[in-house]
Amino acid sequence: MSSRDAKKAYRREKQAKKMDQKGREEARHFWQEVDRGGKAPPLPTAAELFATQSTGINFSQYDKIPVTRGKVGADAVPPLARFADVRGVPGWLKKTLTAPDRMAYDMPTPIQKHTIPLALAGHDVVATAQTGSGKTVAFQ
Repeated sequence: MSSRDAKKAYRREKQAKKMDQKGREEARHFWQEVDRGGKAPPLPTAAELFATQSTGINFSQYDKIPVTRGKVGADAVPPLARFADVRGVPGWLKKTLTAPDRMAYDMPTPIQKHTIPLALAGHDVVATAQTGSGKTVAFQ
């Protein structure tokens, strides 16, 4: 058998193993559905969803992160100190931001600290920040 044929045989064997594994997983899922009577799996609680969440943020370093604002300065629209200080948002959002069983932090990240008050004051906001900095929460 040539080297090329050996490589093809190896790839076919590897692909067959993946297909077998996928088939086993699909069969397991199917029988779980049958056991539940076709009903969807139960939804996790907030505690289950957020219990293992880690912020990965060093809050003591926040004030060292440089933030540049455009036309509207911090004196016109002050930054947000804590999520509990948010005003003018629906109750469900306030609860999501401040409930102890939801987010694992109370202090907004720099992107949240500056963009949330600006947006709530009616300003257009364009912001950039690294992945994991809290842009999605600020967007809510």
